[in-house]
Amino acid sequence: ILSGYSGYFSFGQGAFFGVGVYTAAVLVGRHGFDFFASIPLGGVLAAVLGLAVGGVAFRLRSLRGEVFALLTLAVPFILGAVALINSAIDGGQGIVLRIPAYPEFLGGFQDLVYLLSLAVAGFAVGAAYATQHSRLGWGLFAIRDAEAVAEGLGVPAFRYKMVAIALTAFIAGMAGSVFALQIGFVTVDGTFNLEVPLFVIVMSVLGGRVHWLGPAVGALIVVTLQDRLAAQGFEG
Repeated sequence: ILSGYSGYFSFGQGAFFGVGVYTAAVLVGRHGFDFFASIPLGGVLAAVLGLAVGGVAFRLRSLRGEVFALLTLAVPFILGAVALINSAIDGGQGIVLRIPAYPEFLGGFQDLVYLLSLAVAGFAVGAAYATQHSRLGWGLFAIRDAEAVAEGLGVPAFRYKMVAIALTAFIAGMAGSVFALQIGFVTVDGTFNLEVPLFVIVMSVLGGRVHWLGPAVGALIVVTLQDRLAAQGFEG
């Protein structure tokens, strides 16, 4: 939605994803918070971070293109350093998440993780579809093609970009919360690294960044290929 529709290439998904991971880890693992409530909350906190990044980057005309990409690349490493030195968040010890109580009809633990992941993925695809077929989507496409011209024609570029980065961050934050439950033990090195933003970009570019279904197609290809290679001993 941000990198494809508006053309602002971003590595920020790693940071937004990490916020979701640690929201669930800290609240559920250390304070006994309800895990299912931590999923939307992780999305909200990630969206707040997205708005903070956007509020700085989109106000400054010089922060475009490669400069914007590098700015967003720095954010997850800054958050990782903060989490590492702050004992209230991580402190370098990692956090354990236990399996929460959930209705039996959902099946086993892997079924629960699958259904939660499916729900987040469905929301992401639905949001991408709705955005592309809305006034917001057309505005983002105009910004991508010629932002100065779009503003001259009355497109509220700053507001549309802020909505795009907040929505993108919200989805990533929810995904991070579900991922925290899936892995069960959260660490800084396993959360704030280059793997997430790089895989997000590869999936989006491979499937098509300007179509609502593109990232889903790219994810299908990448994950299937990764799984098959790992099964044959070629994971590295």
